[in-house]
Amino acid sequence: MSKESISLIKSIVIAVILGLLIRNYVFNIASVNGASMENTLHHKDLLFCLSYKKFQEVERDSIVVIKPPIPGEKRKFIKRVIGLPGETVTIKDGQVYIDGKLLDEPYVKDFTPAHLNGDIDDEFVLGDGEYFVMGDNRLNSEDSRAFGPITKKNIYSFAVYRFFPFKSATSIVYKDKEN
Repeated sequence: MSKESISLIKSIVIAVILGLLIRNYVFNIASVNGASMENTLHHKDLLFCLSYKKFQEVERDSIVVIKPPIPGEKRKFIKRVIGLPGETVTIKDGQVYIDGKLLDEPYVKDFTPAHLNGDIDDEFVLGDGEYFVMGDNRLNSEDSRAFGPITKKNIYSFAVYRFFPFKSATSIVYKDKEN
């Protein structure tokens, strides 16, 4: 094999390794599958996500890509962080309360308690390192109401920018009004 061939092979191997490292530890692309995050995100939207979670703080209203704590589940879900460690999340009459205070959720898709069947009021006390996540389309979302709180190890990446469809390209970072 010639020196040029060996050099080319080395360059390709290095490029592949760097690409995998960047994809797994710096950023990735996520595709929205389903309607659970409407009206914020829509089916087939493509998101630019930051993967380097070691230094990323989990904040209320962050949109995260998670590996849900469901045995055998291979899919990744895209959800919004609602509750933080040590908080009590109460869902009463379709409204979300954090430590007894009504959470302002302008991003929630049209949702009224009249849509609910039966009594689904619930309370979740989050332990150290636990987070409560929900979809913005509350009537069509499998989230912490079903599978319980998640931990930081369940968070795969943080969504920061929707880049497709191009006409809807925008930052998707939502900051809590109190911060």
